[in-house]
Amino acid sequence: HEATNAGFAIRDMYLTGRIPQKAEMDSLAEVFGPGFRMFANRFRSKPEKVRKAILDVMGMPITTLSSFDMSAPFRQGYFLMARMPVQGAKNMGRMSKAFFSEEYAQQLDIALHESQNFRRFKRAGAFFGDIGTAAGTKVAGRSDEIYFSSLPQRLPIFGPVIRASERAYTTFLNQMRYDYMNGIYKGWKGGVSSRIPLISKAPRVVTKKDLQQLAQLANYSTGRGPGLGVDALNDIAQVGFYAPKLATSRFALPAVGTGQLLGIVKASSAMRWEQARILA
Repeated sequence: HEATNAGFAIRDMYLTGRIPQKAEMDSLAEVFGPGFRMFANRFRSKPEKVRKAILDVMGMPITTLSSFDMSAPFRQGYFLMARMPVQGAKNMGRMSKAFFSEEYAQQLDIALHESQNFRRFKRAGAFFGDIGTAAGTKVAGRSDEIYFSSLPQRLPIFGPVIRASERAYTTFLNQMRYDYMNGIYKGWKGGVSSRIPLISKAPRVVTKKDLQQLAQLANYSTGRGPGLGVDALNDIAQVGFYAPKLATSRFALPAVGTGQLLGIVKASSAMRWEQARILA
């Protein structure tokens, strides 16, 4: 799937000079690595570069203040921490190690991307952020919204601390989303999960819709809500209202869950049961 999308994107770049959209960039990054995304971003139009530069400057205060906040397990990981406390505690330990060691964080990130079901979950819509590099570079559109400005990471004194904070924050949320989805998916498939208790009467055949709804639940449960729908509006709202996707997740999670439980939104019995477990 990624290879096919990447092929179409390269064709369009060659024939028309069009810069790939975010979804196409994801496919290209999967096939050629994140370096290709950073290379392609050099050819963005001048107005887009100016807009990004302005938002970077305006977003510096939010990113800087957020960098000294290590409350991701409680602000954005509360629901999944309650759902799988043992694994949550382990990921808090990984979060602490990732703060002090970029090498450790990179190893975790590589292992995550090579995990058996990573691409399956990502195709279903699960969000996995970019942990960045020592140079302060990161994949546009793939970082947590509270760290959307990259300028503070380049500061001479506070830059390393800010990068370490984002690295730890992103590592924790990535691990929680994957561990949660992987545990539930194995339960649905009839396998044994040591991390999350198996749900009762789970379907043996997991449909595409099941995975998409599970990915949505994992995102909403960790503060990755629908936002304002349009990237440009989300970018502006990040400056004026801190974190629109985090804010909308607080409403979307109970709204979608209630809709599924009441039958307003079509979902399998296993998915409805999982929604009930998260909202309980």
